[in-house]
Formats: sequence, C-alpha cells, structure tokens
Amino acid sequence: MLNSRPFIVEFSGTPEAGKTTTIGTVANMLRNKGYKVITLRESAEMLPEEIPKGTFEGNLWMHMITQSELLRASYSKSDIVLADRGIIDSYFYGWKFKKEKKCT
Repeated sequence: MLNSRPFIVEFSGTPEAGKTTTIGTVANMLRNKGYKVITLRESAEMLPEEIPKGTFEGNLWMHMITQSELLRASYSKSDIVLADRGIIDSYFYGWKFKKEKKCT
C-alpha cells in the first residue's frame, strides 16, 4: 500500500530564477512550523563531468537520479519533500530532445 506521506512539491523554472533560494526559504518556514522537510538538490548539479549538459544522455542521467532521490525520500519519515527541478522538468527536456530528433 502506498503511504500518503511525504507530500512532494517540485519547483521548476529557468536557470537563476530563484528556485533554490525559494526552496530554502520555504523549507525553513515549514521546519519552524514543525514539519519534517527534505530538500532534493537539482540533479544537474550532480551530473558527472564525463556526461555533457544539454544532451539527451545528460537529461536521462538527471531523470534517473531524480527518480532515485524521490524514491528514497518516499521511504523517509518526512512530511514534505521539496524538489529543485524534477520529473516534470526532465519530461519536458525529453520531449524537446525527441522533437529535435536527438533521440527516438
């Protein structure tokens, strides 16, 4: 049976839009109200240098890392997970790469 916790919120937007700063502010506010909060780093920050950014392969790697982090968080005792970019972002980029015929 699936657990109804944690509640997951994904932040999406262009680079340098303030997502990470906003996540930090929201996380602190929620923690001050007594919630157990996990924040997930943007997977692009963890991309190995061997895999170029802006490629289908890079997006695939980031998608898999995001999936694994969300799965890990779903087994935590947290109330809320705040994700800095995530699945919706990687689906969009996957669609973009397909439209550009960079993948099938």
